[in-house]
Amino acid sequence: MPDKQTFALFVVRWMFYSFLGVGILTLNPFGLGDVADQASQDAFYKVMAPLYQSSAQKDILVVLQNDRTIDALHSQGAIRANEWPLLYQDHGVILERLGRYNARAVFVDVYFKKERSIDSSLPRMERRLQRVQERFKTRYLFAGGYSDEELTPIQKSLDSKFGLTVNGWEGYEKGYPLRDGGRYTSAYELYRIACLGDSPLDSCAKDVLDESPVVEGTALSVRWGSRPAPPPFPEVITDVCSGKQDDIAEMARQLFWGLVNDFVDFDGDQALEVPCPYQQVLFADDLLYFDKMGTPEQKERLRSLVENKIVLYGLHLEGLHDIVRSPVHGLLPGVMLHAMALDNLMSDGQDVVRAANEELDRLNQWAWVVVAGLISLLLLFIDMKGRVNNKWMEYSRSLVVAFGIFSILVLAGGMFLILRYEPLNSIGYLALLGIVGQFVNSELTKRVVIIIERVLK
Repeated sequence: MPDKQTFALFVVRWMFYSFLGVGILTLNPFGLGDVADQASQDAFYKVMAPLYQSSAQKDILVVLQNDRTIDALHSQGAIRANEWPLLYQDHGVILERLGRYNARAVFVDVYFKKERSIDSSLPRMERRLQRVQERFKTRYLFAGGYSDEELTPIQKSLDSKFGLTVNGWEGYEKGYPLRDGGRYTSAYELYRIACLGDSPLDSCAKDVLDESPVVEGTALSVRWGSRPAPPPFPEVITDVCSGKQDDIAEMARQLFWGLVNDFVDFDGDQALEVPCPYQQVLFADDLLYFDKMGTPEQKERLRSLVENKIVLYGLHLEGLHDIVRSPVHGLLPGVMLHAMALDNLMSDGQDVVRAANEELDRLNQWAWVVVAGLISLLLLFIDMKGRVNNKWMEYSRSLVVAFGIFSILVLAGGMFLILRYEPLNSIGYLALLGIVGQFVNSELTKRVVIIIERVLK
């Protein structure tokens, strides 16, 4: 049993380490806490990306429009515009074709805010899509911007005929909100269509995330996968990603570079970054090409690619800054964020990883108090053993650091795997652990021991 002096030192240490850590975590000096928090999350998701695989991958399709596809479509005579911006009716050609292949839902991640004076084809696009929506039951949703912005006449028209979703927000950092300003965001609206209707897709998790827990400000932490879907037409399209679904060597390579790049700053980014997004991608010109010119087998493959799937139609254009940074892939078209968030929702359901909020901040602080208590308890044990064998005192700092790292890993794993919160700020905790290690057997600690001895006499 410890004597009064040893126990008092244990209490003082616990209180000091706790106040020190909680103070730094709360004050966030120079924003270092936020930087460390984001770095911890990116490092964790980067290393775990090869292990992410969901059955929802086959039910989500991203149709991309870029400078090359616009030029190709114009050359084919499929659209009138030969550069951006496209005419409304040009978008209608692509969107109508997706509906005719019986897509379950099509999210149009193109921002239609003000009707252009030189383009009178908006009513034509709307009529096309209305006919398809009535005949094939494809649900069209358009990007509505921020939840608090005033709708223009064109947005009100699209909302009444099809639907608008929130696809812009502020104040969530890298979290993806599911409800903002009283309205559901794009990924959750698509999730409702995919999983909460009368005929949910087979890839939806059994424990669905229904509307009741999705309150204002609820946000998920988007996990990125690095194992791309196989190309739909590898015999014709050669400049696409080749999916390596079962390649253990590829997974090991990504895990290795993920770990190395997190701790060594060198030009390994090119070796680490995965050039291929996780989702199935079909370019807009390929959609129309295989629809018109494909063999019967290719047309059937195209139908299976689109039919009853959730399709996201987006842009990847030079000068259009609709991009998102993935910790796994680097810069991607912004539509990929909505697709990845939808994939998380469909595969995890109620178990989606939640983004940081006030509750997580409190948990982080209490987690540090627990770590500080465990470190203080270890030092209490070392103090008692050190009276018999001085080697315990010699290795006390190393023991504290090793035990602290183990405790942080256990807490981080518990918060992620059990509580389903985004990864703990491990880098910040390790920095705090280094600070605490400097106080072990320091002159300050020795002075505190002397003060305690005097008080207890």
